[in-house]
Amino acid sequence: MDQQQQGPAKPENFRVRPMTSLSEFSLLFEWAVAEGWRPGVYDAETYYNQDPTGYYLAELDGVPIGAIGTIKFGEDLASITQYIVKPPFRGKGYGYRMWQEVLKKIGDRNLVLESVAAQRSNYEKSGFKSSWQTIRFRGVGRTDDHVISNAGDRVTLTSVDKVNFDDLYAFDQKVSVGSCRGLAATIPGESMSSGQGVQLPWVTAMNPQKMANKLKTLVLVLLAFDGRHSWMFEDPQPSWLDICKTDRCSSECYCRNRFLSSVPQDMPTTMTIFYLRDNQITGLYPSDFSKYVRLRRLHLKRNQIDTVKERAFSKLSELRYLDLSENKLKYIHPGTFSGLCKLQGIKLEYNQITDIGTDTFSNLPELTGLILSSNMLTNIRPGTFTNLPKLGELSLYGNRITDIKSGTFSDLPELKDLWLRYNKIRVVQLGAFSNLPKLKQICLGQNNLTSIDPGTFANLTNLRILGLSGNPWNCNCKMANVKKAITESHPHYPASIVFKSQITCEQPIDHKGKMLDVIPEEKICVKPKIVKFENKNGGTLLQGETLPLVCEATGLPKPVITIVLPSGMTPKPSVKSGGRKIATLTISDVTAFDAGQYICIATNAGGSTSEKLYVDVIPEKPKIVRFENKKGRTLMQGETLHLVCEASSLPKPNITIVLPSGLTPRPTVQSGARKIVTLNIGLVTAVDAGQYVCIATNAGGSTSSKLYVEVRSTC
Repeated sequence: MDQQQQGPAKPENFRVRPMTSLSEFSLLFEWAVAEGWRPGVYDAETYYNQDPTGYYLAELDGVPIGAIGTIKFGEDLASITQYIVKPPFRGKGYGYRMWQEVLKKIGDRNLVLESVAAQRSNYEKSGFKSSWQTIRFRGVGRTDDHVISNAGDRVTLTSVDKVNFDDLYAFDQKVSVGSCRGLAATIPGESMSSGQGVQLPWVTAMNPQKMANKLKTLVLVLLAFDGRHSWMFEDPQPSWLDICKTDRCSSECYCRNRFLSSVPQDMPTTMTIFYLRDNQITGLYPSDFSKYVRLRRLHLKRNQIDTVKERAFSKLSELRYLDLSENKLKYIHPGTFSGLCKLQGIKLEYNQITDIGTDTFSNLPELTGLILSSNMLTNIRPGTFTNLPKLGELSLYGNRITDIKSGTFSDLPELKDLWLRYNKIRVVQLGAFSNLPKLKQICLGQNNLTSIDPGTFANLTNLRILGLSGNPWNCNCKMANVKKAITESHPHYPASIVFKSQITCEQPIDHKGKMLDVIPEEKICVKPKIVKFENKNGGTLLQGETLPLVCEATGLPKPVITIVLPSGMTPKPSVKSGGRKIATLTISDVTAFDAGQYICIATNAGGSTSEKLYVDVIPEKPKIVRFENKKGRTLMQGETLHLVCEASSLPKPNITIVLPSGLTPRPTVQSGARKIVTLNIGLVTAVDAGQYVCIATNAGGSTSSKLYVEVRSTC
């Protein structure tokens, strides 16, 4: 718990607000894990069900930096719990402000809390009185019923599923005050024993008479413990364990805050625990631990370590736990942990690590916990976490990861908890979480996700909590399948647990601040529908006319409309947008080339639809405008015959002039808006007299005009 600081923090960008979702509760318990506490796998859900309004989040510039919880048991009793301020923000008054805010909420209830020894004096200053001391033991759990003996008391550890819950509740009422039936009903049937050879961190042993004043949830919480964080251990209290002299320690040596700049070499070689926290060590080398081959736990938290040479720990074949948190590491060599076949836990949070090689953590067969929170990682390569058959918890909280690629987290048969909150994740690819049969919790909150495919979590049949809050969700068509997952059952993931009350929309503006759960599907995404696609002039066109095409479509979001010509070209249409999207395309002076099938395609993120329209363009039948002899119908023998035939049509016609003899000489052609041909016959004779015919022809048909010419003799 954070020490109360006198003097409030600056209030401008600081606020304390109630937590609003189970995923925010999960964030609090993630912090508890980072502190070395040991919350059970169901604790967040259990406390949430007991008092959903009792937990508060402290934010600085919109970023959570602390939390505090209250559990109200009726009108007479309340408990303060999970009081945490993140390490970089301690000593600045934020914890004090949280404390004051929560006291207002508790009112006149009697207040109890559980404190670490170092904070006892601070709480006594606030009016608390010490009521009892919790005694903690550490041992090896067994799969059979296990009896612990202490000062004449005998406590039997057994599985909750073997206990009659009504009997347990009745016992609890005898040693407690108030009522916590609601809490009792939420405790799942998990076993106390965590498997042969696994170290149980602690067990509280008391006679019922000694528990008369103790907060009632203690018994229940202990029975709910499932060993999830059994690889993690609290740092010992230096007030009674700070022993760093050869003649005073043989197996457990505690050298905290000794201003050490290197690993001391004069310690007993029989050591199993070496505690070097809060010193000034800058580098670790193979010779540093070569003589301490019996080490099982090595604590190097909060030094100045920026270098760990390859094989620095190669002689520590018995090592179970390694704490390198809060140092200055930027890179870890792939061979750093090789040969540590019994290693169960690694803590590397609050370093400056920017990259991890794919072989860095491979082949650690006993590793159950890996904490990489609060570093500077931007990318996790698929294959980084392979050959880790017992890994149960993996934390990458508070890094700068942007994308989760397919296969990044796969083939981890024991993984239960995966923490990815407070990164910069924009994309989670399908297949990112595969073959994770025991995964219970994924925390993806406070990232940059705008959409996600629910199939990303398919086949994670044990998933209970999926933290998705705090992302800038765009509740459009890309989220339509998530909406369906909320409202429809799916055989591969428990949608109501995973997605319900998780998505608060940031976009579009109409949905800003709304939960996806309450928005109707038709307000999120509607596949386009083409209402109308037509030629406004209707029917068949004559060549040269105008083709006005109109395509009108609906959809949400409003669709993009494309009109495809018979040639395959897609010219940009004019667009109007109101209740419907309307696109118009006008083609002037159509020709036979413009005839054929036109397609209107309407597309949005919800899908695509199309309509077809066939346009027929018929050439215009020629029309002879003029057919004449420029000197009139009668000529004198020896004069010149000047014939002119003028015709119009689209396409422009071919013009032929037929002589009385049936010959068709080639005329002179002029072409403008109309087709004009001229034919000159000089020195006409009686043979040239007769009927002349002008014929105009194109694909639309043929037409003709006749002209009779008389030739007179000069005699």
